[in-house]
Formats: sequence, C-alpha cells, structure tokens
Amino acid sequence: MSGQAAITVLIDYEQLADAIAKRLPAPAITGAAPAEEYWSTKEIQAALGIKSRKTVYDVVKKKGFPEPKYFTKERRWKATEVLAWAARQ
Repeated sequence: MSGQAAITVLIDYEQLADAIAKRLPAPAITGAAPAEEYWSTKEIQAALGIKSRKTVYDVVKKKGFPEPKYFTKERRWKATEVLAWAARQ
C-alpha cells in the first residue's frame, strides 16, 4: 500500500454487548410497548461505541447483521435488531 499504514480494529463483542445493555432504558411500568426506533449508521456508531464510521460500515456488512429498512433514500436499522445482534456476538 503506497505509504499508507493498515489499521486493524479488534472488537470485544462481549464488552460491547455489556456497554449496550447499560444504555438501554428501563422497561416501562405501563407495559405498553415502546415505539420502534430505527438507527442511522451514526446512531449505530454511538450506541455500539465504535470510533470510526469505516468500522461501522464493516460491521453492517457482516453476515448476520440485520437488514436495513429504507426510508426514501436513507437506510436505517431497527434498534432492537441491532442490539440483539450485538448481544449474540
């Protein structure tokens, strides 16, 4: 690679899942289901504690990562599916 250094990012998915679980809101007392939330790549980056947007793109390309939903031209991922995927890692 002409003068560029390669960077390898190692992700401890167990720590990642623990960090995500700590950020989840407490269940509602009323028993009503919360409104479904859809995350952008930027929101996934923040929720999973990933520092680089490139790493987010690498993560969403992994086999088993939830499929995005398209709202006009924007793709979003169902937050509950992303969290479930992270917990399985």
